[in-house]
Amino acid sequence: MAYTEEDKENDRIIKLLYGNLNIFNDIYNEDKDLEFPIPDNGELITVFCEGSEDEGFLINIKSTELGFNELIARKWILHSKLEELVGEPIS
Repeated sequence: MAYTEEDKENDRIIKLLYGNLNIFNDIYNEDKDLEFPIPDNGELITVFCEGSEDEGFLINIKSTELGFNELIARKWILHSKLEELVGEPIS
């Protein structure tokens, strides 16, 4: 399968997100206490999830539509704030 322009753009976005994880809110602190819970008002957010075998991002998703992914969510940021801070639209 050929490496397409879409693949290239997806890889660029993922690198951009990993490079800016420091601006995401930690859901839990080092003691595993709830620090910044994911909002439950349906706002559009981007979430970093980390499971035992995989990790990745849910980009521009309603906070009320995470489902089981909320169990492995580690960090989040309002999607509009993320775009503002990195200076470009992210989809």
